[in-house]
Amino acid sequence: MNLEDMLRNEARASAPNPLTSRTGELIAGVRRRRRARAAGATMASVATVAAIGVIVWQVSDLDRDPLPPAQPVEVCTLTIDDLLPDGVSSAVASSTIAPDGQGPAAVVTTLLENPDDGDFDVPVNSISSYAVDPVTGAIRGYHLDGESAESITVPAGNAADWSATFEFSACEGESLADGDYELYQVGSVVDSGRWATDAVTFSITDGAVGATEPATEEPTDEPSNEPSNEPTDNTTDPETEEPPDPVDALEPAPVFEPMCGDAWAPPTMNTGLELTVEWPDGPFVSDPTSGDNSISLEPTARNVSSESVAHGVYTWTVVVRDGVVVSPEYLGSDDTRDLALGPDETQAFNAGHSLGDFCAPGWSPSVPLEPLDPGQYEVYVMLMDLDLYWSDGTRNILAIAPAGAIDITN
Repeated sequence: MNLEDMLRNEARASAPNPLTSRTGELIAGVRRRRRARAAGATMASVATVAAIGVIVWQVSDLDRDPLPPAQPVEVCTLTIDDLLPDGVSSAVASSTIAPDGQGPAAVVTTLLENPDDGDFDVPVNSISSYAVDPVTGAIRGYHLDGESAESITVPAGNAADWSATFEFSACEGESLADGDYELYQVGSVVDSGRWATDAVTFSITDGAVGATEPATEEPTDEPSNEPSNEPTDNTTDPETEEPPDPVDALEPAPVFEPMCGDAWAPPTMNTGLELTVEWPDGPFVSDPTSGDNSISLEPTARNVSSESVAHGVYTWTVVVRDGVVVSPEYLGSDDTRDLALGPDETQAFNAGHSLGDFCAPGWSPSVPLEPLDPGQYEVYVMLMDLDLYWSDGTRNILAIAPAGAIDITN
């Protein structure tokens, strides 16, 4: 356990109610697939950053010097195949490139993912960026961070990103010539090995960095035997129709904080998560002073999207009667966890309710709970976003389980 983990655990342990504490930091776990690279193959796919990591900076003397980057004179005589490592470390790296204003400078962001059980460090002075001819693989420009003494620490099972703004040093002329290029980055993990990103395409137009337009097919005069897609008087031109939203376009968790006396009206969610609960048999006795008859539940979250989902989470159980909130469980006793699910993966949690009347007039945590009136109630278990509570102080709902109908006696 490193110092960061020790401080975080100590802060959580000393807080009587972790859900009302505004201190500390949650590092959301990110689980991604490992990438295999075939030796000697030319990489031409476009890497996409699909998650945002938490970066931990530290300036220190490393126990072991990183592998030195190739020198400028050598670089311009090589192809990218000469610079890619034969074998890679367990680090999964990807990059993006964007213009810095209207000039020749580029903003390059590197995402480093750590699928291992232990933290690792990436020295910034080991990271080299190359502008490559997409046809021949020849190096046309480079940027070496050989003077930096900083190090990027990537926590176990998480990700960290690092950005730099620079102009490529051109192998010919004062700057990169107009045209299309591929960006590659190569670096090393201390005591582990080297890593490399896949290619990301970009272009130089009038001396400025810009995105490369997607390839389009050239028109042909040759006749085609395929049916025509041209619209008739009874059809609608498909080019004029609005494209539908992607089914798996996930949205942030909406704010939802049910209070005593509110009508039960949860919002629509599209967070990629589904919550289910197996309800125990009743009837249930409302006797909160003894604590013997509370409901203990184990809800299960499932990722129903095609993307990886990661959040800090907690559960919240609410009792409803005739469509009105009558007893939202006091949040100080709930369970907090890190959720990290790939598509169709599941994770179980703890939840429950003491079956006491939290909406009784004058109730506070220092006052004994009164029992709920006998009758039939609906109980809802919600999965809440802990990250947004710590950052914004709001209650945001990620998923809600179908209602459980219970009979309460006393």
